Amino acid sequence: ILSGLVGSEMCIRDSRETSPFGINAPNCPPGPFTSGHQWSIQVKNFPDRIALVGMRGSGKTTLGRLIAEKLALQLIDCDKVLESRMGMTILEMFSQFGESGFREKEAKCLADLVQGERWIMACGGGVVLGETNRSLLRERSFVIWLDAPPETLAERVSKDPWSATGRPPLDQSNIKISTIETNKFKTENRSFENVRQELKQVYSTRQELYKNTSHLRFSTSTGSPEEWWTRLQQEFDNFQTIQRGS
Repeated sequence: ILSGLVGSEMCIRDSRETSPFGINAPNCPPGPFTSGHQWSIQVKNFPDRIALVGMRGSGKTTLGRLIAEKLALQLIDCDKVLESRMGMTILEMFSQFGESGFREKEAKCLADLVQGERWIMACGGGVVLGETNRSLLRERSFVIWLDAPPETLAERVSKDPWSATGRPPLDQSNIKISTIETNKFKTENRSFENVRQELKQVYSTRQELYKNTSHLRFSTSTGSPEEWWTRLQQEFDNFQTIQRGS
């Protein structure tokens, strides 16, 4: 159960000791999360630390930006923070350090990020691969799994130029990297079917991890971001009702 779920109310730590952490402030000081702190109810009973997990293309940044606006929270895009900290793209990090090296740097960055207060975090798709990451997210935030079928994810990813130039293939066995004059890297162009197959394969391996990490599973397969927000409020209310009855 999420730390801070007290009695029949979803409660969160008082924000008087906040250290908002965003893309331009990558070194926020840590703050312990203990039961001795004061607690307060936020807008619509939403907690003031929310982590969005899910596959690439599930809408984490899009919905995160909207939630940040609605709840006056700091938006943290974990990939962007890590890129700013390292001075290179995610793809370049994969190329230079390998996936294991990248995951180590991602984990260290996440450990810093979760110490802040009053944030909505759009996590990298593979953050749940690390057991420590999963524990940190559940302990420090209310985790929402944004879920959509691989076919829908493939359509979104295929339309996103950043996925083609700044992110590695989801299936690392298929990675093909070439250096261009600017010393940047790019992935070989992949067809829609290749992207769909990659997403389907990775989804099957991560599905249980997303499920076990999250407090709430939320479908983003259809609808606009505003419709997502409306439905999310309803589903969060349902979540609270279930907690009251448990």
